[in-house]
Amino acid sequence: MLAFLVRVYLLAIGCFGVFRLLALAVMWHHAAALPADQRAGLLLQSLLMGLRFDTVISCYLLAAPLFLLAVRSVAAVAARWISRWIPFVIVILFVPAFFICAADIPYFAQGFGRLNAWSVEWGDNRNFVLGMVTEEFRYWWPVLPFLVVSAVFVWLTFRWKKHLTKSAERPIVMRGALSVLLMGLCFAGIRGRLALKSPIRVGTAYFSKHAFPNELGLNPVFTFIRSYLDRRRTENQPLSLMPDEEAMDYVRGYLPGMGDYPNSIARTIQGADSASKRNVVIVIMESMSAAKTGYLGGTRLTPVLDSLSAQSLSYSRAYTAGIHTYNGIFSTLFSWPSIGMRHPMKTANQVRYDGIASELGRHGYKAIYFTTHDPQFDNVAGFLSSNGFDQIVSQPDYPSGRILSTLGVPDDFMFSFSMPYLEAMEAPFLAVYMTASDHGPYVIPDYFSPRSGDIKQAAVEYADWSIGRFLKEARFKPWFDNTLFVFVADHGAALEYETEMPISYHHTPLLFYAPGFLAPQISDQTALQIDIYPTIMDLLGLPYLNNTFGQSMLRAAPNRLIGFSADERTAVLHPSGHYLVLRPDGGHSVYMLEGFSGASETEQAISPLRVDSMLRHARALPQAADFLVRKRQTHLAK
Repeated sequence: MLAFLVRVYLLAIGCFGVFRLLALAVMWHHAAALPADQRAGLLLQSLLMGLRFDTVISCYLLAAPLFLLAVRSVAAVAARWISRWIPFVIVILFVPAFFICAADIPYFAQGFGRLNAWSVEWGDNRNFVLGMVTEEFRYWWPVLPFLVVSAVFVWLTFRWKKHLTKSAERPIVMRGALSVLLMGLCFAGIRGRLALKSPIRVGTAYFSKHAFPNELGLNPVFTFIRSYLDRRRTENQPLSLMPDEEAMDYVRGYLPGMGDYPNSIARTIQGADSASKRNVVIVIMESMSAAKTGYLGGTRLTPVLDSLSAQSLSYSRAYTAGIHTYNGIFSTLFSWPSIGMRHPMKTANQVRYDGIASELGRHGYKAIYFTTHDPQFDNVAGFLSSNGFDQIVSQPDYPSGRILSTLGVPDDFMFSFSMPYLEAMEAPFLAVYMTASDHGPYVIPDYFSPRSGDIKQAAVEYADWSIGRFLKEARFKPWFDNTLFVFVADHGAALEYETEMPISYHHTPLLFYAPGFLAPQISDQTALQIDIYPTIMDLLGLPYLNNTFGQSMLRAAPNRLIGFSADERTAVLHPSGHYLVLRPDGGHSVYMLEGFSGASETEQAISPLRVDSMLRHARALPQAADFLVRKRQTHLAK
């Protein structure tokens, strides 16, 4: 059994490798465009990455035959029919996989994307597409290597069938141990990674800032299956909150300065006459709700942030786009709203967005992202690498002795560890930090002594202290005086339940801190997490194409409606304090939040016109965002 399975696995890896090399040959002009001094290394790393993805698919396809052989071996059942039919099962599973690899070659060459479930949905154009394929040699020639590879695979698989009977001669204990070992190795191969937090994902292949070697490392069977499963998920189905055209009309009227970009929300923003390329540091704080901060009226667990607020451009009414960390990362860096339960960074067919890293890159910036833990969790590393970030620093880069839990290293160690990276970068730079210590499992380093005995409150104290230590260390760096620091949470925490969507889960600190050139000010203007990127560009004075839902808070109307979501619920906040929550069934509730200018109004006093306008806003923004994603209008800037 062992000899048979190992031979088939190696044969499958070789067959998948043939198709990858053919794709490389067909698209060699992309390889030739890589930097000459990096080309060999990038291609070698791409081929090694391809070996990992090929192993994942091979182990998936061998799992069922392995299980049947294990049952036969451990039970000591003669069951000749199992040995007889196993080669047929393997051939039936692998030959279609080879066909997908062959079909992927012209698809990859044509559209620079690997085969996926969307690529075979031709609808009423089926006959036209089939005719076009059969009449053009460059579309159908891969059928020839497919036939050759399949024939060799079938012949050798049946020839090696004789090895299936040898394991029956071993003692039952040895057969059982061998079966368990093989199934464990198969499971590890299916996951593609030894890290516990996340299995292999499409984003794992995005190891460089060069698109071609990233795409080459993928296995098209993997992308096809992954995209098929993604598409079947309810949260990935197209929205139907209102007609697309109506939603786009509303959003284009809501966002100021709309330009001549049909079916998009792109508008050109002029920069200042004397723009300066200052460094930008964005710290996305895990779960830092406004209710945890003293300066925003919450618990007094954050003396650093409380003090910092008086030295910053501080927004007291800032709200996050969603309730998950991936919402916070995505919305902060790409100024895009949450779309229901959809995970924008974890899709098989990765979408490119015009975000802050790619835009600053056009102005000569280098972008680096720091996280405390596994870079593949939520597909963060893969997504950011393909959307403008030059480097990801994460758990594999840290000393193993400093990793305290699944969440990796503590916040203050990540900050200190980052300093040599920033000193080595040529200015200007964009550095983004994602903290994690204010999230379970809570681990407080021994060298920090909290005042609170409650572990959750102690974690808040430690997270705040880490930021203070980071700034204290940064003040002695030559780049400090020329740097804009931004502090925001990925999301808040549900610390009150007066509404269906606790406002504490969205209300967070938002500080722009630059003592060298930004005057302190406290603003009670309603602000959104998706406004951070445009506001940074405004503060820097740099021109750019704003193809996002965000707008600079320095220019935004103070009385605008703002919206955010918690999975399938969507909320809209009116500047008066009226707070509408739209439920998935179409029903809604309206509340009055405290501390707003219209706090004397009651729910009954709100006019039907205001409710209608808030409902329209709640439906239009996610609908328009969904439309733009479907139409691939998320990346326009060149």
